[in-house]
Amino acid sequence: MSRPFSYQSFKAIVQYMDPNERLKVSQCCPEFHRIDKIVPFKINVLKIESNKTIMNQCSYQMGIYRKYPEGVEIPMNHEIENIRGGTHVDIDENDVAYSHREMVKGDIWFQDFAETDFFIDGPRLDVFWSHFSNERKPLPKFRRMIQLTVSNQKEKQVRLFEYSRHLYTHANRLLSLIFRGRKEVHIKLLDLEGAHNSMIHVIPGLKFRIKGINLGYLNPKSLDSLVLTEPVEVVQTNHSNFFHPLIQNAMKLVISGWRDVNEEGTSIARLPNQWIHISPIYVSRESLLEFITLIIREWRLAGRRLGTQLSAGVPVTSEIPQVLRRLGEEFNGEFLPDRSIKIPLCHSTNVHISVSKSESGPRLTKAHVLIPTLEMKII
Repeated sequence: MSRPFSYQSFKAIVQYMDPNERLKVSQCCPEFHRIDKIVPFKINVLKIESNKTIMNQCSYQMGIYRKYPEGVEIPMNHEIENIRGGTHVDIDENDVAYSHREMVKGDIWFQDFAETDFFIDGPRLDVFWSHFSNERKPLPKFRRMIQLTVSNQKEKQVRLFEYSRHLYTHANRLLSLIFRGRKEVHIKLLDLEGAHNSMIHVIPGLKFRIKGINLGYLNPKSLDSLVLTEPVEVVQTNHSNFFHPLIQNAMKLVISGWRDVNEEGTSIARLPNQWIHISPIYVSRESLLEFITLIIREWRLAGRRLGTQLSAGVPVTSEIPQVLRRLGEEFNGEFLPDRSIKIPLCHSTNVHISVSKSESGPRLTKAHVLIPTLEMKII
């Protein structure tokens, strides 16, 4: 006869379950639900978009489904939107899109840097859309429904609910269901690149341990209300505002899609992160030389510690040998057999500069094209 699991054994098993399976079992088993809320909730990848949440390999999408009476010809664009999961913005009975947000304690509104100072509120957005809707032909009457689409690699489930609240409220309730009653959530990667102008609700006091965050163009201030148990290890951003504690406290910083490095070169050189990676860097030979020279001088002035590293994807490497030669002449560098260079820094330390054949920086998201990497490291 098999013996039941002990309480401690059950807790050990629960923490390694897939989070989506934990949610399913927790909904139908009261005893499991009690233990599920105690054990830290572990997620490999949590990706938040305007009307979709992806947790590991499972997607939860909210949208408004237009339900037409039988026999009524459905406009093609509405039929396509219904198939794709419904509209991702609120609409009224006349199919006019509008924005309506009422923030309460625990709400986090993801804004990019432009939206921090400018946002079209509900009434103004109503007028904006109405300007176009007045020119349209009258549409057949439809019934608004909330559509929840849950899909993974094996199956897809669609459920319709009565439209009783605004769309963003339903989307908020989905993440609230995931986080509600928990003490701690562990996330390997929080991907917010597509989360601009969306909102989630986090229970006050809930603690997060997050290994990596992909901010995209989001303002890191949006995450100020998150309670972090420790600094985030890797932060990836597409913006050049590096002065927020979330960015400065990260051990590794990844700067993506950024072209003008010399404009912010001094700020980059003075960042406290142990490893900074720029992916990619598009500059001329003279600009690259100027940038590397600035980094070396700032590191020397600040007395940066061993292991400090800066790397950058460089699509064109034909200019690198000449850049290294001129750096060697200016800083009395030593050329090594592998065509790299070692430049004296301070306190018996050196900066080792080399080029690898493929991009090797600490990216959180996969690069579409592998390109060579220029690497600078204090040894």
